[in-house]
Amino acid sequence: METGLRYLNNMEQSDILIQDPNEKKARVKAVISTLIEVVSDILTSPFEPEFRKLPKNAKNVKDKIMAHPNAVNFLKLAGFKFDEPGKNIVMIAYSKEELEECLYSLKLFAACLGRQVKDPLAFDPFKAGLITTSGVASVPSDAEKTGYNKISSAQQEIASIR
Repeated sequence: METGLRYLNNMEQSDILIQDPNEKKARVKAVISTLIEVVSDILTSPFEPEFRKLPKNAKNVKDKIMAHPNAVNFLKLAGFKFDEPGKNIVMIAYSKEELEECLYSLKLFAACLGRQVKDPLAFDPFKAGLITTSGVASVPSDAEKTGYNKISSAQQEIASIR
């Protein structure tokens, strides 16, 4: 965690060389938001391979990660490999503990900037309980009919008791 915070502080101090303090703060927040999204996506969906790779040529990746050496170092700390051949920056080995430490560092740093970060690992009662690997709620195709039949039969049973 200490190393992660150091990279984030160094990014703010030496990677983003903008004189206007408001613009600099906005740029730092944009980079932090991107890092939070990357780490959170992996923690919330660890078996989704799409979250463990970042396209090297994507505009957001170039502007918000590759342009800042300390953001690159932070993602290396999280487990990303930048020197792999191909079009993507990849995470080959997944370490939940390291990613949780990185997310904690990001949350602490964001708090210092006056930004609150929603905990992606916190329970959300409005999120579907069963999801597929595509992230879409898994509902049986006959759920509406089955549910209606169960309610109907319960109503009939109540009526027969009266």
